[in-house]
Amino acid sequence: MGGTGSTSPDRREPFERGEGRVMVSLGPLHPRRYCTYRCPFCYVQAEYGSFERLSPDDIVNWIIRQDQDSFDTIYVSGDTDSFAPPRLREGVELLEKLAGIDKDLLFTTRAPFDFDALDRIARLNDQLRSRNHWLFGCVSIAQFTIPHLEPHPVPAPLMRIRQLSAFHERGLVAVLALRPFLPNVP
Repeated sequence: MGGTGSTSPDRREPFERGEGRVMVSLGPLHPRRYCTYRCPFCYVQAEYGSFERLSPDDIVNWIIRQDQDSFDTIYVSGDTDSFAPPRLREGVELLEKLAGIDKDLLFTTRAPFDFDALDRIARLNDQLRSRNHWLFGCVSIAQFTIPHLEPHPVPAPLMRIRQLSAFHERGLVAVLALRPFLPNVP
């Protein structure tokens, strides 16, 4: 179900479009596992559905083929954490390639970035700001007080708060994404 607006009745779009944005991701790790993390409230394995697994170049080419006036933000999220191990480098590469498109970039992650990745997104942020665009770095946290909502291998909430601070220190628009809204979603 991940895509909308298909070009033919037999073929669905690989990603989601609408509401002034396109939403993309690196897709599932493999057919039976969407993500490194196994969050108990994950909506992907239920009704959301998975995006296609495409390379960063193929993702950029798909976005370029879209009506550029129909969106102003490229959102890297959706069906998986595109920055979770083992894909941090590929996720940052995707952001770097997307920066060539004249749009704001927003990404959501739970994965800790190492210093190299943080330096790369700081340079990327400088590039975007010089062209009057924004780089939003969202860090997702469920709760501090209910450990089963943040199961291993999800990094500890405090580590993710530090990452939010690292994004802010590097000039990104740092956003804390609190999930789920309710204390516990079965």
